[in-house]
Amino acid sequence: MSLYCLECWNRITHTKNNANKYIMTDYDDLCEGCGEYKPVILYEKRAYYSYKFRFVIIPLIILGKLLTFPYWVYKAIRLRKKHK
Repeated sequence: MSLYCLECWNRITHTKNNANKYIMTDYDDLCEGCGEYKPVILYEKRAYYSYKFRFVIIPLIILGKLLTFPYWVYKAIRLRKKHK
């Protein structure tokens, strides 16, 4: 697997990502792009995008729970009447 520092990775992929998106090494390793010893990228964080979209996802979850709340109340009342 090729190991690139963040600057070389952004240059290769034509992006402007920051280090928060990737898991980086704590030690300096040889970058295969520039040939310098720098912290290199190990892999991309899986939860990066879900963390970014939490302001969209969490309100949708709450809205879904609020919309289904009357159904669950009705179901609980019906279940209590059935057991009496």
